[in-house]
Amino acid sequence: MKKLFLGSIATVLLAVFLCSCGGASVYQGEFYTLQQTYDAGWLTQEDLKSIAYYHNGGREGNEEIMGEDYQPQPKTPEVIDKFTERSIKQTFYNKYVNDKYGSITLNDIGVSYYWTCNNCIAVKIWCNGWGYGTMCGEEIVDGVKIIYNCVNEIKIWRKNKI
Repeated sequence: MKKLFLGSIATVLLAVFLCSCGGASVYQGEFYTLQQTYDAGWLTQEDLKSIAYYHNGGREGNEEIMGEDYQPQPKTPEVIDKFTERSIKQTFYNKYVNDKYGSITLNDIGVSYYWTCNNCIAVKIWCNGWGYGTMCGEEIVDGVKIIYNCVNEIKIWRKNKI
């Protein structure tokens, strides 16, 4: 009986440890629009051009401000790490999903990454089976055009200062 009791306690402690290591520890962050981040001085026109280039698939819509030889700033990092991606998903979940949609989990949330600069990470986020906030058309910030083909708009995620 004592071994069964100790085994049960060990199992519970292991489960608590695994759960706390696997999901609870994430960066806290906030989402902003491109315009908000530009107005705050967190992104420059050059940063916006690079985001547009990666999102639009080239110079499309920005030929006048991006010459034929235009090269965007390289993505640094090329891809976001899993911890940061999970933090972005958790921020999205906490802000938009939470208990409103009980069947949606972090695994249902997708992230497309475009750019990082000054702690600003440009992403598009979607939730499988959830048609929220779609935008058709374009967004223009300081003359830089982001083209949306009826998909969710780009958001900037910033990690909160700790």
